[in-house]
Order: sequence, then structure tokens, then C-alpha cells
Amino acid sequence: KIEIQKGQLFEVDIPEYDVLLDEDLPFSEQPKKVQEAIKQVCEDYVDNNKITLTMGVDISYLDEQTQKWVYEYYKDNGFLKPVQVEALKNQSNLSNATQHTIITILNEALPKKSTAAKVSLSEKKLDKYFPPHFSAKEREEVIISLLEQWSQANDMIE
Repeated sequence: KIEIQKGQLFEVDIPEYDVLLDEDLPFSEQPKKVQEAIKQVCEDYVDNNKITLTMGVDISYLDEQTQKWVYEYYKDNGFLKPVQVEALKNQSNLSNATQHTIITILNEALPKKSTAAKVSLSEKKLDKYFPPHFSAKEREEVIISLLEQWSQANDMIE
């Protein structure tokens, strides 16, 4: 059974309009239906591997505004990695941080893509597009020419 920690970050839809979440009340003082709905969402997020239980606990220790920004980030980007939550957890004082600062911390925590990326195409793949008499050098020239055309077309669009 998952125990809900104070300040956990979750979005909950509550169908009955007569029972609403009161943001000024702690979880333990919320109406029973609200507590049940929040517990269900928490369990669903963990059960469906949207976040790990450890991430949920770490997020629960962040102040409410930071949690909202983290949730917005998650909704906008479709992911939240443990390394990002860990980076927030390791910050000394987030209570005065801006949304921009939080997003920067989250983005900088992600592993950097290699600038020296290598693309390899197998001969079998290339054989689909080139006649058998084309040498490796001729194939390379055609590929480079097409990439230059593509690059120029995209520069015009941007």
C-alpha cells in the first residue's frame, strides 16, 4: 500500500462537484472522496511507471510551487527522469527559485547528447537506393548533395 506524503505532486479529476479539493487543507483533512481519488492517482502513477515511488517521495519534499512547475514540466515534455528529480533534491534552496530556474535545473540534469554523433548505414540499406556500379565515393557524393539540398530547404523554412 502506498502512503501519501505531504505535498505530493499529482493531478486528480474528481467527478462530484460537491466534493472538491481544498488547497488550504492538509491531505488528512481533505474530504474522504478527495483522499481516495488522490491515493488512486498516486498508485496509478507508480503502478504505470510514470514515476518511481522514490521520485514521488523526493518530489513530495519540494515546496508546493516547485511541485507545480515540475508537474507542468512533466506534462509539457512527457517525461521526468530520476536524475532530474535528484538534481532538484540536491539544490540547497529552491523556495525562492523561479520557474525558469527549475526548468533549467531539470534540463541540465539530462545527459548531454554527444556532439560527435556517428551515423552508419549498412551496405544492404544503401543497395536499395544505388545502382550496383556506384562506388562508395559516388554514393557519398550523392548523399552529401542530398543533405545539402535538405539543409538549404530547411533553412528557408525557419
